[in-house]
Amino acid sequence: MLDRSSRSALAAFFFMLALFIAMNYAATSAPLADWWIPAALLILGLVAAVGVPNFGPVNPEASDSEQLAFDAQVQTYLPPSMRPASAAMPAAPPTSASADALTDVDPDEAAAARLTAEPDDGA
Repeated sequence: MLDRSSRSALAAFFFMLALFIAMNYAATSAPLADWWIPAALLILGLVAAVGVPNFGPVNPEASDSEQLAFDAQVQTYLPPSMRPASAAMPAAPPTSASADALTDVDPDEAAAARLTAEPDDGA
């Protein structure tokens, strides 16, 4: 079975081929009996775009309990605005004291340091 992007590329190929052949037939006023080729290509493109549904089990060798265990591992991403209140994000791991010391800057001291610093002449 092809993945979705391959099926889409194949469907686009069949659609374009059907379109070009149909334009050629329309320009040359081809008889109606010859129009089966673009019709067949159009149908092939639709089948490639939609795909053939698989109604069977995902893994025929797997038992029901194995399939349920696999289904339980699937995780769905929800943006923070859509998460329920009970699914709060875990707390961030504690940071070391040295990292806090590096990022703890008093805004007044930083502004005073910028004002008293001498401009660099680039020499």
